Amino acid sequence: MERAAIHAVREFFVGLPGALAYRAINTMDAMLGYRDEREFVGKAAARTDDAANWVPTRITGLLLVAASGLKGTAGRAWWAFRTQPLPEFGPNKTLAIATMAGALGVQLKKPGAYALGTPTRPLTADVIGDAAWYVWVAGGAAVAGAACLAALLAWGPWR
Repeated sequence: MERAAIHAVREFFVGLPGALAYRAINTMDAMLGYRDEREFVGKAAARTDDAANWVPTRITGLLLVAASGLKGTAGRAWWAFRTQPLPEFGPNKTLAIATMAGALGVQLKKPGAYALGTPTRPLTADVIGDAAWYVWVAGGAAVAGAACLAALLAWGPWR
């Protein structure tokens, strides 16, 4: 019975039902999570979305820090990851942006809202290529990690 329970929990969180639940949470936040007359209704959706994205956001930040280590900017990226996120925008929104700004050595701005990162190089077209490289490396590491986790869940010692 214990093995069946573990299998059911794993299938729910990893399988199609988990993906559908995550998408529903994200959609509800996009539809209702505003600071206007819908705030009372949307507060639960927004907080649930924050909770659902808490771990993935931090994994993304850490993968960007690891990728920046390949270009020698891990120190700046780690500093930005630890100090730059702005909690007034929620627990997740600015963490990956700040980490990317640190890795790139630029300041990324949303006019009227925030400016993240300490500019140590000019914001030129070369920065776009570097940003794309970081995204590809971090994304590749995420896919590889997910494949390893899926294999572990499928063929682990508890099966």
